[in-house]
Amino acid sequence: MTSSCLILLLLTCASCSNASCSNATEENSTSPSTRIIRHNAEQHTSYVAFVFNIRSASAPSGVTNKNAGDVQGDLNFIFGSPGESGASARGCYRYYNSGIVSRNYVTIFDPMGAYQHCNHDSRGKYTCDGNTPNAGYQHDTHTGGFWYSFPSSGEGKYWSLTDYFGHVVAQDIEASQMIQSIGKAARCDCSSISVSRDSCSSCAKCVMAVVARNPESIEKAWMSSFQSSLTNETSFVV
Repeated sequence: MTSSCLILLLLTCASCSNASCSNATEENSTSPSTRIIRHNAEQHTSYVAFVFNIRSASAPSGVTNKNAGDVQGDLNFIFGSPGESGASARGCYRYYNSGIVSRNYVTIFDPMGAYQHCNHDSRGKYTCDGNTPNAGYQHDTHTGGFWYSFPSSGEGKYWSLTDYFGHVVAQDIEASQMIQSIGKAARCDCSSISVSRDSCSSCAKCVMAVVARNPESIEKAWMSSFQSSLTNETSFVV
């Protein structure tokens, strides 16, 4: 997994409310995504999704040359896997004091390709290790989630950082705020004092014990963190 990870929560066509997707229909898919048919000139099949990213505050925003995961995958990246000691909570201890969790829309177009590992160098430049422009995905056995890759060479053709209506929608939350919100929902101490004391080990172990028993409650807390911070959201037409 990369040091900058994202969460992918897919939407359905029911989110559309005007004629721009009135001719879209759903169909079953072997992909973990909800498949949405968009009848445009090229007859593209597309998947519309929310994307969540935990990153350094100094890193570029967006998903270009980055990996993406669903809620389960990225939650486990931040806090470690259920039943672990908490020592693997790399997302928590790396980004707690100077990190950002971002929410974006992304549209992915068929055909999807092989998953690529994307990361950044010492100067903060992101690259992916594949040689195809297609967005890719895989099921990760360590985190238990699905992970996606967004190479820059496919931006605008195989994936786009826009919603149904051609809007770019972005929302940022400080990583410490998100982690504390999850801790509160799980009744765990995820304060800055606790995280600094043991590199987030006790916070992460407590949170993931609750995830193992009741994952839905933690996922709900994740989404609520964004809903309670709508003043940080921007929207504009590209």
